Amino acid sequence: MRIADRKRLGVRFTACERGSVAVQAFLLIPVLALAVFGAYAIFGAMEAKQALHHGTYEAVRYLSLNPPATYGGWYDVAEELIRAELVAQVGEERARLLRVQVHPPRILPPELCRRHPATSDRRFTVEAELQWSFDVPFAHFPTIRLRERYRGRVQC
Repeated sequence: MRIADRKRLGVRFTACERGSVAVQAFLLIPVLALAVFGAYAIFGAMEAKQALHHGTYEAVRYLSLNPPATYGGWYDVAEELIRAELVAQVGEERARLLRVQVHPPRILPPELCRRHPATSDRRFTVEAELQWSFDVPFAHFPTIRLRERYRGRVQC
């Protein structure tokens, strides 16, 4: 084969654009799919963080106005309120990974709180933590921990 024939063959090969759209689609579709699934996973995590925030806020607000008389009551009320908010927003399966900690004040029933408001330390803290894993096909993201902490004060 002569050099002139090789040049003509090279020009014909590079000038032909048949199939170029298929190659471009083959390269771009996985990238676009990963971006769509990644955005969906990130918005799911943002929704979970918002639900955790709102549930923790509601628990502190409720405990401020209606303080339980026992240590266990503080934890039970806080966990129930936060879990209900998470189940409503992100589902029962994701809400199973919830951990709640409550640091209650020195327990005084409401009657004693009214009689001796200065003797009780009425501050308390509710902490909630949720482990969140991203479900994106063909991509491995680490599990993150969403944390929320609120401080409240018992209203006497």
